[in-house]
Amino acid sequence: MYDDALRPVNLRTTQFSVLSYLIQNGDMRVRDLSEGLLLEETTLTRNLRPLEQHGWVTLRAGTDRREKYVSVTRAGRAVITKAAPLWESVQERLRQRVSATTWDAAFRSLPEIAAGASPV
Repeated sequence: MYDDALRPVNLRTTQFSVLSYLIQNGDMRVRDLSEGLLLEETTLTRNLRPLEQHGWVTLRAGTDRREKYVSVTRAGRAVITKAAPLWESVQERLRQRVSATTWDAAFRSLPEIAAGASPV
């Protein structure tokens, strides 16, 4: 549902999450971004590639050449501005399809599920 809704702005759900996280938290190392999103660095790198190609993020080397920093560009902020209402409309449709109890329980459970999925 989310990918279908975001298609008009040429974004996938995972890319929307990456951009949104960066906008909320500012520029950061790719390693820190992968930890924050609970994604492996290789998976994140695959998701960053098209964002960089569209000009929505920039990557730059840190003081240590192995470190890379990622930041959202003005164009990246603009695409999120267009995408956010599309994402929110899907959220609202889902909220209407499930009970409030189920919705609330799902969101209360997410941190525990995410912790269980992260490497030990």
